[in-house]
Amino acid sequence: MSRSKNRKRQNQRKRANQKRSAKVGAPPPPTIASRLLEAKRFVQESFTPPPDYSEKPSEPLRWYNLRRHEVSVLVVAAMLALASMIVATATRADPVSVVERDSIAFEAMIHINNAPAETLRVIPGVGEITSQRIVKERESRGPFASLQEMGERVERFSVKRAKTFERYLDFSTPEE
Repeated sequence: MSRSKNRKRQNQRKRANQKRSAKVGAPPPPTIASRLLEAKRFVQESFTPPPDYSEKPSEPLRWYNLRRHEVSVLVVAAMLALASMIVATATRADPVSVVERDSIAFEAMIHINNAPAETLRVIPGVGEITSQRIVKERESRGPFASLQEMGERVERFSVKRAKTFERYLDFSTPEE
């Protein structure tokens, strides 16, 4: 059987079913318009208007007007905020903040062959891990002769990256 014959038979069956339901007294099938009207009525009936905040409360909100659990939540939140501020200031290992780092005018070069890790962290682009790697490599294999040698010896440190802060470095060893 071809598709067109199947469609014709399906359409005939639908029409026959509609006629039977109309004869028996069943309501007609809902249309899209009737469904939209039902949805609109449902939304209108179930919608509750937002509270009116224009009226002022009868008494001002005070801590003693709050419930016990609300007060405890506020106290815990305040304690957590205070604790996080204390931890943040206590664990701050960098003596120069990121904001200050970029605004520092370097009047003198940093001697890479004898500067401690804290001094190396002042250079923009050098963080805690990189400065520790530089110091570790310098202590294990001796001073650096050039930027190229430093890029080859220090782990995960490229010459291309080092050229961005080359102007801050001095590879000579100062006399003590």
